[in-house]
Amino acid sequence: MIWLFTALLIGGGLWLLAKYVANGDPKAMSRTIRWGTVGMLGVLALASFGLGRFPFAFILGGLAILAAVMPMTQIGHAAKDGKSSSSGSARQPRAHMTRAEAIEILGLSSRPSAEEIREAYKRLIVKYHPDQGGSDYLAAKINQAKDVLLGQS
Repeated sequence: MIWLFTALLIGGGLWLLAKYVANGDPKAMSRTIRWGTVGMLGVLALASFGLGRFPFAFILGGLAILAAVMPMTQIGHAAKDGKSSSSGSARQPRAHMTRAEAIEILGLSSRPSAEEIREAYKRLIVKYHPDQGGSDYLAAKINQAKDVLLGQS
């Protein structure tokens, strides 16, 4: 009987996973995987407890609690800002950027010095570079903003 219940639980979990993968929403996939893992570990802990395997039940219960409270990372940093991190589908920045837009992108005051521009550029490009999980689009906008403010474009 326990095997039937476990098989149904696993089958239902796989069905939900397939549904969210088809939907393509990374946040929903992450949430489903997380809570599906918590649920399966919890059910296995209860089953182990019911069968008298107390040490195994406590280990599984602890893992379920750990999975529930541990912060999960996003599937790709691009999920947060809705931008694609793949170079093939990233949009290219506009050909022209105003000085005000460049200042806003780099998060600077209205009259930044060249040193402030370079520091803001370094801080942002390290954070949003495609090799660090950022997108090509954001890196291009940061580069363009620096070029506009330093008079290189």
